[in-house]
Amino acid sequence: MVHNFCIKCDVCESITRIRIQVGWQERHPIVIACGKCGISLSGMFTTDQESLQIGASFENASVEPGLPDADFVLECSGEFPTQRMTEGYGIEECAITPFMYWQGVLGGGAKYNEFGSAVCDFIDTCRDWPKYKRVLELSQKGNLEFFTREIKKLYPQDFLQCRNELEVLRASRMIEVQHFLAPLRKDILELPELGTSIMRLNHDQLKQFLDFLNSHPGYTLQDLKKIIFKIMDEFVSVFSYLIPAFSLSFCKPGTIDYSVLGTSTSSYEDVKGFYVDVYEALGNLLIVAVGLDGIRDRGNFNSFLGEGGREQTLENYIGLTKANRFHVCSNTGIYVQTLGIEYDAKLRNAFGHFDVEYDPISQILTYTPNPKDRTKSFTTSLLKYEVEAIKMFQAVLVVSEYLYRLNEMALLLSGVKPLPVNLPERKIKKIGRNEPCPCGSGLKYKRCHGKLL
Repeated sequence: MVHNFCIKCDVCESITRIRIQVGWQERHPIVIACGKCGISLSGMFTTDQESLQIGASFENASVEPGLPDADFVLECSGEFPTQRMTEGYGIEECAITPFMYWQGVLGGGAKYNEFGSAVCDFIDTCRDWPKYKRVLELSQKGNLEFFTREIKKLYPQDFLQCRNELEVLRASRMIEVQHFLAPLRKDILELPELGTSIMRLNHDQLKQFLDFLNSHPGYTLQDLKKIIFKIMDEFVSVFSYLIPAFSLSFCKPGTIDYSVLGTSTSSYEDVKGFYVDVYEALGNLLIVAVGLDGIRDRGNFNSFLGEGGREQTLENYIGLTKANRFHVCSNTGIYVQTLGIEYDAKLRNAFGHFDVEYDPISQILTYTPNPKDRTKSFTTSLLKYEVEAIKMFQAVLVVSEYLYRLNEMALLLSGVKPLPVNLPERKIKKIGRNEPCPCGSGLKYKRCHGKLL
């Protein structure tokens, strides 16, 4: 269903008609700009599925009664990308709705349902994140008593027993698998051999790799885990802005025209901090995949192929800039390739010296990567920028799988042994001979099913 309403800008008093695709979210942000004065017109759109009531509120604008003549028309959706505002009136009156358009792009109902299920599952994660967050914090602090108490509030007690460090590690991992990987990077769960293959690598090399990481501040297993946890926490806070960009994960490559599509749920400022942080985090986390590829491909954790295919050590790798770490990783093995990283190093360089300009109407970022040569500038769209941020976060989730396996290996090498499954016996209530038979026949048990024993 498409709902139409008008808003008046508090600054220039121009009228913008909003054609919004009503979806299955109860509330989602609307972040647009006035086509005349360019001021931000951010707000919130709400729907009540039971009463079928629809509402919207904005900063710097007021909702107008009826549908007066509009100076601009904008298409909005909380789930999908939409057409960006163009010079003049905006979208055509007969434009196809976002729902119908994306049904075609996604190739039918199956992909749409998969996307919808993923978003709904992660919205549930965001809603219950305080519960999951405190469990992960207790795990990091090593507070076993309170960790066990809290995790058993979330899962059946027989399912997660937490009898030793291995079981505590697996219980903590359950949150990441069910509430992050399952909705956001499901393909990794469909490759179970990816994780188990790490456990089959040379154990001596794995031990040396673990010793190397734990001897370098900022790269210890605990430090890397803290980085992942921090980025997870940030992603929860920005997910509602990124849902339209996330929908593109379900499209076939080459089907997206970034020159005309934009987003109506976010601005550059809403996601800039997350983009920078996930880029920096991944720059450190990549060492895990690089070391594993060294063991698998060259039999040596301390070997990676640098520029020109020259073999270098992880000490050299740590000394590289973040941009060069990403660059050398493009030619490495399966563990790095599985991350599926997409990034713009030039854009990240421009962040460093504040050479990025954003036009909220066209949703175009213009940036100058080299401050010494200001004649060369580049552009990208907000939507593409957000897709890169999501891709980097999904790569972080894959590293979390690698890191879990390394933590598991560290415990095994230290002598912690897996415990046998020990589910408590379930007592079966004995049925008295003269009690009614539980089959519902009305006869006494001794005259019904009791005769069969």
